[in-house]
Amino acid sequence: DPQTIEAFGHFIKSLIDANFQRVHIITHSMGVRLFFAAMKSPAFRELFRPKAGGEGAREEGQITLQSVILCNPDYPIKNFRDEICGLIQQYCSNTTIYADRNDGALNSAAFFT
Repeated sequence: DPQTIEAFGHFIKSLIDANFQRVHIITHSMGVRLFFAAMKSPAFRELFRPKAGGEGAREEGQITLQSVILCNPDYPIKNFRDEICGLIQQYCSNTTIYADRNDGALNSAAFFT
């Protein structure tokens, strides 16, 4: 949903405007879909600093993505590997994935899809 991605961008921009320097992103289940869609948007590159040595120069008015924590992500592993993993690595050195096969939200999502 483009409006949700835009709202996420506004939220990150409000953190930057409040002089926050770093942010940790924690998502659960389908929340990773919003975060990954936002990562693919041009606004993401405007808001977040690439890691040192990554593509693009560090700019004033950007925030550092300190860590990404994915809790029982509801996202295809192949798409994560092929599309998202490298993108996260351009911006963040600390990525953690927690998985639990007994997660109720994931079991419900599997039932309805």
